[in-house]
Amino acid sequence: MPHLREETLNTYLALLLDKIEGISATAEMRSSKAAVDITVKHDVVASPVPIFVEAKIGKTLMKRREAAKQARTRLIARKRSIAFGLCYPTHLRDGSVSAQATQKALAESTIAFAPVRLFGGEPTWREGTVSDLADSLRNTDLSRQLVADSIEYTVREVANMLFSDGCAPELAAALALPKRKEDLRAASLVAALMLSNAALLHQRLRLVPALEGVSRLEEAQLDPDKAPSIIRAAWDEILDIDYHPVFSPALAVLSALEDKNVTEPLRWIIDEAISLADELASLRFDHAGPLYHRLLASARYDGSFYTNHVSAVLLARLALSEESANWSNVDSAANLKIIDPACGTGTLLMAAMHTIRDRHEKAMGPQDHSDVLHLSLVEDVLYGLDVNRHGVQLAACNLTLGNPRVDYSRMNLFTMRHGPQTGGRVMAGSLEFLLTAQEQGTITSFVAPLPTTGDLGAEQVEAGAGSTMPMTNQFDLVIMNPPFTRNDIRNRQYSRVDRRALQQREIEIADFVATQDRSAFAAIDQTGVRTFFTPLADLLLKQTCASFASVVPTTALTSASGIPERKFLDDRFQIETVVTSHDPQRINFSENTDIHESLVIARRPQDERGPTRFISLARMPVDTHEAILLSDLINRNEQLGAWGTEHLWPWPRMRAGDWRAAQFYDGSLATALHDLEALAGTVLTPAGLLCHIEPEGRRVRDAFVR
Repeated sequence: MPHLREETLNTYLALLLDKIEGISATAEMRSSKAAVDITVKHDVVASPVPIFVEAKIGKTLMKRREAAKQARTRLIARKRSIAFGLCYPTHLRDGSVSAQATQKALAESTIAFAPVRLFGGEPTWREGTVSDLADSLRNTDLSRQLVADSIEYTVREVANMLFSDGCAPELAAALALPKRKEDLRAASLVAALMLSNAALLHQRLRLVPALEGVSRLEEAQLDPDKAPSIIRAAWDEILDIDYHPVFSPALAVLSALEDKNVTEPLRWIIDEAISLADELASLRFDHAGPLYHRLLASARYDGSFYTNHVSAVLLARLALSEESANWSNVDSAANLKIIDPACGTGTLLMAAMHTIRDRHEKAMGPQDHSDVLHLSLVEDVLYGLDVNRHGVQLAACNLTLGNPRVDYSRMNLFTMRHGPQTGGRVMAGSLEFLLTAQEQGTITSFVAPLPTTGDLGAEQVEAGAGSTMPMTNQFDLVIMNPPFTRNDIRNRQYSRVDRRALQQREIEIADFVATQDRSAFAAIDQTGVRTFFTPLADLLLKQTCASFASVVPTTALTSASGIPERKFLDDRFQIETVVTSHDPQRINFSENTDIHESLVIARRPQDERGPTRFISLARMPVDTHEAILLSDLINRNEQLGAWGTEHLWPWPRMRAGDWRAAQFYDGSLATALHDLEALAGTVLTPAGLLCHIEPEGRRVRDAFVR
């Protein structure tokens, strides 16, 4: 029998990885102890951070530790590197002498791999195919953090320049932002972010044949004094083709400023875009979402909490499992319809897009259908609605950065009218579908124009025939993290009179829902806006073979006030999986909040209802690699191990609105509590009837008088 050396397997693995889109891999023979087993780079990146892979044969605990130790030495030697440990199954060592047969066996085998950190505990190992390894390599987080930090630094510096030059009032007018003194700093930050995203996309668009004649950023870099005029002309030419959501607001910023005020900021923006645009695109994440919220802290106004990109990957992969579609067929994937009715900067839409692409690539192998699939995803599959026009603009940039070679004819991202409108009318954003969907079912009248100045006109956020598409009962998946800020602290950007009018509009919508669907009306709690999105999701989804995936406050699953909403959900869906964090270090799936949160994944019911899987996490995944690992364990019904526990909760309890299993890490405690409550009135007596009990928690404050 042959006895293959580790170096041979490394060579074959590098060849397999090199065939996968977005990855360049080389194996190095052991000419010295310093040689790296495999070096991986993102092949679309001008100056990528290298990823060093150290491999061993055998998947025992000792072999994994040896691979991790060797990988860690690479991190010590190269501060800006990323390292992976990898272990081959032993049967490959004794495989065929044929190179072709060995490569085939390796491609079909299960290997173990883990990203290794210089500091911290033991790495989290994952087992999967070569395609699964490629997913983790493309989602490495050191590159993500370095790029995000660099962009944030540039945006903050540019914003400070604009604010110091006294440009904030003009920028607020150009971007339709509040002009109050306390809000002017935000105008400079938004303007800097709009310029940054337009420049990043401009740099990526150099790959598009239709834009070969457009001036490149390098021309403006070589002649900084003429940069404003060069950039204005270039962005005007790009607008003649499309990309309005990104370039219209950026041109509005440039049109509002004199050249002397924008020359130095543009120099910073251009240098950053040339340096980072390609690397940012290869990292496949929403860089603008967390940055936007850190810069502006807008959540306290509109209730929008940015979904952490790791949580977004977990939710998308649970909703779009390997069995939920024929991923080997491009047409099957392209025929899906997915919507986020509160999309923000598009984090969940991006997670859905990359999940679909990963599923397709894994099903098909290294065949390159990426351009065709990406075009279909952006033009036909993904829909996003939001009341925050700047969030929508950033979402458009994020989706486009992934593949600018594609010439899009439309993007289904819409800014929904919200708050006071011309003529005294008040509108409630995406909730308007609940009020008029029975009559119209289209999006046109709900869409607000982009703010522009000068001769740009009032470009609509949407483009093409998709703007009048019927929205009700059209979608295969609603994926969302709806706003859940209370009414008393929401919409502070409006006057008291306008806030009262907006709340009255929401009451009108709820009253209309009551005339159409009493159970949907019962699900709405009018003290906030979040619960409106539950019947909205039901309205948007197809009546059969459709899925619902949402981030929700855990109290919505356990409180008495949430029973009507839970009963509504159980009536319309089979509640498939509920994931709740019991990690004491992190109990939420969103950023900028300390609210305890859960993930709910549900599907339209089939003939027979089954129990719901309650997943209680002992710790949250810290990066995309771990999110993919955890989602695969859950989707394949494998043991969770150290990740947490799983408990099956019977459907009759779910139907009654009893979802208390989310409240306990150990599901047997939820069962015990349910059994104890069944004894109430027979064996058990409330303790308060037997002895005096003092008030608990916050009740102490109003139970006693000084």
